[in-house]
Amino acid sequence: MQNYLTSARSIREEGAFYSCGKDMLFSVVDARDVEAAAARVLTATGHEGRAYTLSGPESLSNADIAEKLSAAAGKPIRYVDLPEADFRTALVSAGIPRATADGYIDLIDYYIAGKATSVSPDVERISGKPPGSFDKFARDFTAAFKPHELS
Repeated sequence: MQNYLTSARSIREEGAFYSCGKDMLFSVVDARDVEAAAARVLTATGHEGRAYTLSGPESLSNADIAEKLSAAAGKPIRYVDLPEADFRTALVSAGIPRATADGYIDLIDYYIAGKATSVSPDVERISGKPPGSFDKFARDFTAAFKPHELS
């Protein structure tokens, strides 16, 4: 979820965030839940040799995420889908190394293929609490997505 903070500037200034992937669905997870699960795995016994799948509580599209950010910020925020080549060019133009941009596009292709839609119970199983929703993330980080007020 915190990856959306990298789009905070365009959300504040343009009311939009950009990517490619059309209507892909993915079960985005809050980094705070990853942290809680990792802390438990690293400090408790019984996790040796185990692998976990960490996810948020629902699969969302970028259009769903735009709606949730809009509700939290109290202003319209839209998702702008770009052709893959244009998105790659935009990433590189923003200073992201070409190899990193290619890796990001590979990850989006993984999402487009539907390989990250599953919702896993592992966050709650490990940490003892359900994963946070994107709605909660958007409320907690609302200030990042609203225009800064000058005093």
